[in-house]
Amino acid sequence: MVEDPVPKRLDWFGEIRRRVSTPLALTPQGAGQMYEAIRAGACDVLNLGGSMRKFVRNCYVAELAGIPVWHGSGAELGIRDMSFIHAAAATRAGTIPSDTICFLRESDLLAEPFQVENGYITVPQKPGLGIELDEDAVKRFRPA
Repeated sequence: MVEDPVPKRLDWFGEIRRRVSTPLALTPQGAGQMYEAIRAGACDVLNLGGSMRKFVRNCYVAELAGIPVWHGSGAELGIRDMSFIHAAAATRAGTIPSDTICFLRESDLLAEPFQVENGYITVPQKPGLGIELDEDAVKRFRPA
């Protein structure tokens, strides 16, 4: 798959999609563009972000359209990454591995960092997000 091969012009995405067999992924600029991309048949996959609530809501729409998604990320810390993991696990459309990039950090501030095994992260079964803060790391990285 190719993600965002051109600027967010849905007419361009649609033209590429008609000419190439490689699946196209779109990172929409909000729910409005996601809806329009679905109506226009402009993509095969969606890279969605946003809050847990917005992500899950948009996944319901993608599921109805038959479009798989992943939860995009940046260089978030472990708490936010785990919220993405929970949100993706709560959807049927979230079938594409998310781009969790925990390996870029010196610390993710978690007492027990999550592990990626065979491309999967197990969703914790503990209360809340199922994680605990590494209080020593929080103190060590606190701004002076």
